[in-house]
Parts: sequence; C-alpha cells; structure tokens
Amino acid sequence: MAKCKFNIAVQGSIEAFVSQAQDIIEAARGVFDQNGTEGTFYVPTPLGRVKGTTLVSGETVTIAITGKPLFVSCGAIRRKVEERMGQAGTVTQ
Repeated sequence: MAKCKFNIAVQGSIEAFVSQAQDIIEAARGVFDQNGTEGTFYVPTPLGRVKGTTLVSGETVTIAITGKPLFVSCGAIRRKVEERMGQAGTVTQ
C-alpha cells in the first residue's frame, strides 16, 4: 500500500520525462526500472531509502511511495520531486 501518492502532468513527451527521471535517480545513486507503463525505483537518502512505483497513463505519471524513512514526510518527497522534475511536468494530486 502506498504511503504517499501524487500525479505529474507531463509537459512534452513521456519518453523524455522518464529518461530525465532515470538520469536524476541514477545520479543520486538510486535505481530506476521502467518497463512500458509501469516502473519501480528507490533512492538512498541520509535517513534511509525512499522507494516507490510509477504508472504512466496518457500524459500523466502517478508516483506511489511505498517505503520511506519515518522522519521523511510525504510533503518533503513531493517538494523534492517538484524541484527536480518541475521543468518537465506539473505535480498535482
């Protein structure tokens, strides 16, 4: 069950968005595996690993956080995604 869930309305191509997400996650020493419309990822943080799933539907990517450190809020994760992916899409509920 997801601990946090939010959508990103992608501006531009989904393929470019997924590629950018993969580059960002791997640069942070994480792992990103997208297979068609579904994917999984994890990113290490100083407080522990953030992990989740992605689901592509049309021009929307749904991110579900399935694991996170106790002291990392869903809001903090969402803000980090907005900061990193903001030029490629708009984070919505």
